[in-house]
This record gives sequence, C-alpha cells and structure tokens, in this order.
Amino acid sequence: MGQSFRLIAPHRRERLCWCGKLGEILFDGSASTLVSLFARPVIPLKSAVNEPETPPVAVRKTVVPRKRRWQTEDSCESSHSHEPTRDKVARPRLPEMPVEISRIIFDSLDITSVFLLGVTCQRLWVIAKSVIERHFAAYLGAWAGTPIVCVGTGTCRGRNVTYPQGLLLPEDVDELQEGLDLDELEDCLPDEYAGRPVNLYDIADARYDVIKDHGVYFPQDLLGVALDFTHKYPRPADILQLANPEPSYFYPTNQEWVLRNLTTQEFVRPTAIALHKSHIHGPFIDKLGYGEVILSRICWSTDDFTSMAGEGIHQGMWARHALDIVPSTHLDIGGPWKDISDEVAEDIAEIWKSEYGEDWRKQHW
Repeated sequence: MGQSFRLIAPHRRERLCWCGKLGEILFDGSASTLVSLFARPVIPLKSAVNEPETPPVAVRKTVVPRKRRWQTEDSCESSHSHEPTRDKVARPRLPEMPVEISRIIFDSLDITSVFLLGVTCQRLWVIAKSVIERHFAAYLGAWAGTPIVCVGTGTCRGRNVTYPQGLLLPEDVDELQEGLDLDELEDCLPDEYAGRPVNLYDIADARYDVIKDHGVYFPQDLLGVALDFTHKYPRPADILQLANPEPSYFYPTNQEWVLRNLTTQEFVRPTAIALHKSHIHGPFIDKLGYGEVILSRICWSTDDFTSMAGEGIHQGMWARHALDIVPSTHLDIGGPWKDISDEVAEDIAEIWKSEYGEDWRKQHW
C-alpha cells in the first residue's frame, strides 16, 4: 500500500489535518495550501495608527452640544460661567487620550468589544482597525520560523532511529520509546501494541494538535456583528471589509516574495519556480509554487518508498529546518543570504520530469 506522509511541527506539537502518499499530495495541488502557513502577513502602511489629519467631529470646538434636559433658555443665558464645567464633565474622555493609552485599553478587550468600541467615533475606529487587523493576521504564517518535517509512516520505531539533528528534544525521544497508551491505539491494532516504541508519525497522529490552514478563509467572529450594525446605525465605509477580510489583503502583490530557509540563510525567488511570471501573485504562485518546493524538501522517513517515479527525496535536505516566506526587502536584515533559486529550480524540474516526462512544463502550463 505504500507509506503516507504527514506534515508536523514538533516544537509546537502540531500537525496538519491532511496526509497522503507523497506521489499524490506533491502533484495534486495539496501543497499550495502550505503557503499561508509560512508566509508572514504584512499590515498595510495605511493602517498604521496615527492621529487623524482633522479632529473628529465629536471634539471640534465649533460643534455646539445639544441642550441637556435640565437646561432652560434662561439658565443657558445666565449661567455661562458654569457651562465650561458642565461641558468638561459630559465630553467623552477616551477619544482624547494618547494613542498609547487607548491601545492599552483596546488590547485588554475581546475582539468583539474592540469592534464595538471602535465604531463609536472616528479616532477610536483608526485604533480598532489596527487591533482587528492584527487579530486576523495572527491566523496566517503560523509555522513561519519553526522547525518542520513531513514524516512518513514507514519510519523505523525505537530509540536507535536517528532523526534529523535538532528536530526532537530528549523528552521527545523518550516519548517515542514509551509508546502509546491503550486508548490511543488505532481500532485495528491489538492491545499488546500499547507501550511499544513508536515513530514520530504515530505520536503526532495520536497526540499533536490538529491545525487547519487559513489560506482560504478566516473565522467569521465579527461578520455577524458588522452586518447587524450596518442595518441599524451610521457606520464606517470599510466596516465589512475589516470584519471579513480576504487573506490576500495581508499579502500585497506589488512586492516580490521570497522563500527563506532561516536555518541555512538561503532564499529562493519566485521567478525561478513559477512556470510563467503571470502565475505569481505575491507569495502565491499558480500551478507550481513555494508549497511544492517546501514539500519536496522536508520529507523524512527511513523507508525510501514514495509512490513516485523519482527517487531520493524521502530524506529531504530541509527536514527539521525553519522556513518563512516574506517580501524580498526582508533580505536586508539578518544576512548575509545566499540565493539558491537556480539550484532549487533544477531540483524541481528533475522531480517533475521524472514524473511527467520531458514536456512536463507544457502539461502544467
């Protein structure tokens, strides 16, 4: 039947919800969903929290507040000396606070409360937008910068198995040796398999948290509130966009996005991987992109069967490495960086040629 492979992040004790034979998941488009796990989101500069260019209407000096119920025309005319005091008491103080203080208040609230407080005035809306955007951005790039591996079911079991250096902590090795509890065994396994040594695939399948990629959607925890608000009250023009953003909002396409190997200080440019430059959309590349590059280089198993025509990727050179996808301007930081775009492009071409033949590019155009 062949072995299956599963992507895991051991240091985070997380695994993807899907797995499969390498000869299938590498070529059927599954790998494209990995990009949102490694691409670090960018908050657009226009969303930076600054003071509005003009004062919010609520605090302009030219605005005359409505008369209070306890006021009469006579009292308004005869008690001018008391009006500044009353105005000072009634005027909302939060919008006038320094941005730093307002942000502390916003950061202490749940996201729905942030939204509702933000719509009360223009100045607070600017701050709330920043907080809400960071809330959604946190769902992207979850595995950026953490060691990852695509481990196979055929990996040998026991303490003497040598995993890539740095992938496992000493306590992880002990866990593999101790094995699974009786209630963690698959239904098809007899009870005597409890307590026997297992491999990393087994442990991840039984004990690691399952995560879903959020490349297609975000949790809609604010959309219902925003929709209800738009039918009842005046609203900011961008309220629905903020409550239900597209992931692409955090990945501007007017920048070049590179795949970095943080462990080896190497990077790959999109033009070396894409079959055509029109396929490049920020970190996302149609047909063949960074997801396929990552998957083809992080596999690891002691069993060399991969359900593929090509050979040699069952112990990938990037297994247990930390990766991310960022705008190329990030290469100005933390260098020097080595450009291995041509090398990676040749490796990808060899894999696809082995599977589809010499004209593989035409078949996948």
